[in-house]
Amino acid sequence: MDPASNTPLQTKPYTGPYLDGAGQQMVMYTVAHGFAVGKLIENDIVALTIYDADGNTRRTVTGVNAGPTLDAIWLCYDGYAIYQNGSGLHFYDFNGADVGMLSDASGPRRVDHGFLVERNISSNPSPDIQPGLYYFDMRSKKSTGPIAPYIDYNPAGEGFAQLPSDRTIYGERILLKGTRGGEGKYLKVFDTSEMRVLLDLPAEKLDGLKIDLDNTSIGGDFLYITNASDNPVINFLNSEQVSSGWKLRPVAPVPEGWVIVLPDEPGSDLEMSAANLRRGQNGAYDGPWF
Repeated sequence: MDPASNTPLQTKPYTGPYLDGAGQQMVMYTVAHGFAVGKLIENDIVALTIYDADGNTRRTVTGVNAGPTLDAIWLCYDGYAIYQNGSGLHFYDFNGADVGMLSDASGPRRVDHGFLVERNISSNPSPDIQPGLYYFDMRSKKSTGPIAPYIDYNPAGEGFAQLPSDRTIYGERILLKGTRGGEGKYLKVFDTSEMRVLLDLPAEKLDGLKIDLDNTSIGGDFLYITNASDNPVINFLNSEQVSSGWKLRPVAPVPEGWVIVLPDEPGSDLEMSAANLRRGQNGAYDGPWF
């Protein structure tokens, strides 16, 4: 279906692969100019078929079952990534072109248009790579990093999901945070389109604000901090506090200027069923933001 047109919803039977076994697990994703269907083994995508919007097969990719040189497949909107033994993590577009590689890479986490990857954190690190978290953007086919020391917080498991329930991502902005013992806690806001860090709160700043990292989120240009005192809202573009507490939070932008808004307060535990869809009187949503 195309939400922007009056074309009726089209329904077609799926007759593709990964339906031939008892208990067969499969997953479906929206990707650029079509969709992808993956075969799952123990929550890993091990085979992938990419289709155009009309259901025609564009490409089939096999991961761990293809032989000793391939591993599981990681997928985002603009392409996919596969480990290749001896050369690192390779990134491919949906035409099968190898568009980039990161060596000494582990633990890829997908975002909408790329991948977050920890590099050089093994017990035998390479002297040529600065350890930390890197970002590979599938649109520009470029990487940047380290953008953070590591990553250990991610409610979506394999990647950051553009969902209202995942309050660590808002559009192109990602809230990165960590409390890994021995490596120091941190909080950063990273913009995937600009490929740069917008806000950096080191451990001493977090300790001073007594921030509850698990219940801190982002929305719009704002960081919503839960702590033991004033629950500040900070504009992460200029690091200025704009409010103490909030009555609502924008949790996800959607097309045509609409935003999903959750009416809640610090410490509340509202379900997403309480959220509503809002838009500005003359176009894109322009507030209130807290």
